[in-house]
Amino acid sequence: MANKSCISLGVAWAARGFLVIGDYRSRIADAELQACLGSAGAVVIEGPKACGKTRMAQQVSASSVLLDVDAAARQALAVDPELVLAGRRPRLLDEWQVEPSLWNLVRRSVDQAGDPGQFILTGSPVLPTMRLVTREQAVSPLCACAR
Repeated sequence: MANKSCISLGVAWAARGFLVIGDYRSRIADAELQACLGSAGAVVIEGPKACGKTRMAQQVSASSVLLDVDAAARQALAVDPELVLAGRRPRLLDEWQVEPSLWNLVRRSVDQAGDPGQFILTGSPVLPTMRLVTREQAVSPLCACAR
C-alpha cells in the first residue's frame, strides 16, 4: 500500500490504475508481494529477464545483494555464507539461482529466526533439473509469487 505522500506523485497515472513512485509504477503484484512477506519467511519471485522482478522487490527490501553482478558477494558466499545473508530485512537476494546453494541457506535461516518477511529471492528461469532439485529440498514455508 502506498502512503499519502506517494499518492500525490502519481496523480496522472492513478486515473489509469497505476501509482507512480519516482519512476516506479505500482503493479498488482506489489500487493501480492506484501501479503507474501507478511505470511512467509521468504518470498520467491520468478519470471523472464527484464520483466521488473528486481525493481519490484527493491521497493520493499531494506537491503540487497545482486549476485549476477557482484563477484565479491559470490566469493563471500564460498567463504562465509552468513556474510551474504547478513543485512537489514527483508533482504533481497537478486538472481539467487547464480548460487543455488543459497536456497538451503535461506531456508535454514528462515527456520532459525521463524519470522515472516526475511528474504526476497528473485530469479530468472533455470534448467528444469536445477528447479527440481531446489524445489524438492524446500520444506520450509516459502511463499512463491511467480509470474
